[in-house]
Amino acid sequence: DVKEGSELKTIVEELVDRFGEMPQEAQTLIQIAHIRAFAKGKGLTEVMIQGKYLKLSPVVLPESTELKIARMYPGTVVKSATRAVLVARKVAPNWLEGAEVGDTSIIQWTAEVLKTIF
Repeated sequence: DVKEGSELKTIVEELVDRFGEMPQEAQTLIQIAHIRAFAKGKGLTEVMIQGKYLKLSPVVLPESTELKIARMYPGTVVKSATRAVLVARKVAPNWLEGAEVGDTSIIQWTAEVLKTIF
């Protein structure tokens, strides 16, 4: 269970040292592990895709951050009562529209959203 990005970096360096450059699938798993470690460090228990939204909770944001993400991600919904934020994606993930399940573009977008908010 990786708790910090620095721990993950050490693991990746060791894997590359032992086995050489990682295949794309392994790099994708590392990206997900980075997101999980970052989210855990911020106290998030939910980071999930719900339709065209990225749901984050529990989250309590300052008003300035709420305004910022509403401007950057039009259609975002902040649910103060449930301490959840539904960040709107301009376009639904390709796999929702019948494309291949292997589309991983949502992973990079999720990382960008988390860095923007936190």
